[in-house]
Amino acid sequence: MPKILIVEDNEGIVSFVKSELELEDFETCVALDGRTALEMFAREKPDLVLLDIMLPELSGLEVLRRIRKHDEDTPVILVTARDETDDKVTGLNLGSDDYITKPFKIEELLARIQAVLRRTEKIKKLSESMKNGEKVPETGERRNGELLLKQNSMEVFVKNAKIELSKTEYLLLNFFMENIGSVIERDKLVDKVWGENHATNPNNLDIFISQLRKKIREHSDFEYIATVRGVGFKMEKQSVNEE
Repeated sequence: MPKILIVEDNEGIVSFVKSELELEDFETCVALDGRTALEMFAREKPDLVLLDIMLPELSGLEVLRRIRKHDEDTPVILVTARDETDDKVTGLNLGSDDYITKPFKIEELLARIQAVLRRTEKIKKLSESMKNGEKVPETGERRNGELLLKQNSMEVFVKNAKIELSKTEYLLLNFFMENIGSVIERDKLVDKVWGENHATNPNNLDIFISQLRKKIREHSDFEYIATVRGVGFKMEKQSVNEE
């Protein structure tokens, strides 16, 4: 039974979310402020953190930063009452796995949680297989010009410089590199990374791709991921000899 740490200072929201999650057979624990959240995270070792950004004591972003300082794997979904891109981008840069904006429907929240847990389990199994010296489902390298993705270690390099990607960014890039030169519809990308019938905010995909582009651009001038207006995205093929 997955355990979810709910970090939220509105007790009415806490009561509602806690009740709904427990009806879906999740175990829950609660923190009403940022400092308590860090204590609960260390003590309870949750499988996922549902983290409000606006908190007393320490902000949700600061809680996330401190969690990621010692733990890169436990998934975190940010919750914000403000539909502001800056908070979401900052959260993604700090290592959040997804975000949801208040007010939200419980069905959407449950879909986000299930999708994040599935992605996390997929990568966890791959990592465990690697550590145990087992044959992993996907091995070898994918390369596009200056961009190199190593599937057996889940590392990404641009011009030999390693770039740090979140789990979602890695899955997006891996899918793009499976389909170099092909136009991929937005819905297909969402289904592949978040899961079919996932109730994701349409802006989520754009923000994750924007962050992925930004990290690649820090080391390369080539525009790897092109927007195909009205359809989706395409990974452009870069010639090995291209400057």
